[in-house]
Amino acid sequence: GLAKLQGDWTCIGVEGEGVSLPAEAAGYNMRVAGDTVRFAVWRGGGQPRLVLNDNRTPSRLSIVAEHEKLGRYGTTGIYRVDGDDLTLCLVAA
Repeated sequence: GLAKLQGDWTCIGVEGEGVSLPAEAAGYNMRVAGDTVRFAVWRGGGQPRLVLNDNRTPSRLSIVAEHEKLGRYGTTGIYRVDGDDLTLCLVAA
């Protein structure tokens, strides 16, 4: 669950619709603390929170935030932790 995701994660690659982007240009480094997550690229308001579902294979996650004008918003996807590597596959928000 959340325990294995705690800390700072450095993005080493990003791919969208089959096109690879330089990781440093994407700004997808993230920090997980408790159930909150901070991305350099998060443009919305509110504090994004992680919600995990490890009862399915592959494991599922949601990143959700509350915005005073937009209401609840975020993205969903799947994830895998393999040692020190975290792989995320997220639906474009």
